[in-house]
Amino acid sequence: MKAGSVAQVVLAASALAAATGGAVGQTQVGRPTVASMDSAIKAVFAEINTPYQARKDSDGSTTFVFTVGSVTGQLNEFLGDDGKVESLKLNVGYDTDKAPPLTAINSFNEKRRFGKSYLDVDGDPFLVSDLDVQFGINNGALKAWIVRFRAIVPLFEMEVVKGGKTSDLLQE
Repeated sequence: MKAGSVAQVVLAASALAAATGGAVGQTQVGRPTVASMDSAIKAVFAEINTPYQARKDSDGSTTFVFTVGSVTGQLNEFLGDDGKVESLKLNVGYDTDKAPPLTAINSFNEKRRFGKSYLDVDGDPFLVSDLDVQFGINNGALKAWIVRFRAIVPLFEMEVVKGGKTSDLLQE
């Protein structure tokens, strides 16, 4: 995928999510329950035609596993002391033979606002994004967050995993 076309995808995805945000769902006031958060996530995945598998974790939260391009992504729920969802995390990771240079990680983090990268203990690159939902969330904001993350994964692959260059004009 060319750098210019990736920028167009990122802009179009953000515009689509913003344009449909108000029509997709009502604001959830207060910390969402696991059931209401699961329903919202499933509705967004259905709307953006993203197949997923959901599994219940030992603490009662749900992990959603889905494909982003050529890599498997996860959406994890994190629960507060009251058992309700207080934050969400999207992540993708790559099993690489050689760790990307820290300059690539640092450059990506400096240029990108909606995803942060790091190297795990094995030197494998990861891209993550967190979303605080403890005061509520609506389906439009949830959709925008997921769509934006999916759109920056190809940039992460080009700039960090594959060591390529993209234009500084592609900054979010």
